[in-house]
Amino acid sequence: MTQIPDFTLYGKTTPFPDVVHAETFLARAPEHGWTITPHRHSNMAQLFAVKTGQVAAFVDGHDYQLTADTFLYLPIQTVHGLQIEPQTDGTVMSFPLPVLGSIGPTSPE
Repeated sequence: MTQIPDFTLYGKTTPFPDVVHAETFLARAPEHGWTITPHRHSNMAQLFAVKTGQVAAFVDGHDYQLTADTFLYLPIQTVHGLQIEPQTDGTVMSFPLPVLGSIGPTSPE
């Protein structure tokens, strides 16, 4: 059985760096060869916003194609990996659990 890594930010196990973290694909993806291998985050959710280009996303066993002007929300503990087309522009926003708790609904209704 394959062990799925659990990161704060991809490839990092240090404490979460911000209240809410935002970075572009162009800032981090090139250093990983535009490939983000399957992993999860136990203490944060993420929102991916693709501005231009294309991203092949693997999410909990399903494949999705993200193109310009699309979004992908990943709840806490969602296993995901990405194959990002070189030069794709977009933003990844990461929301730690305490922030999610303060902005989310307070009841099922």
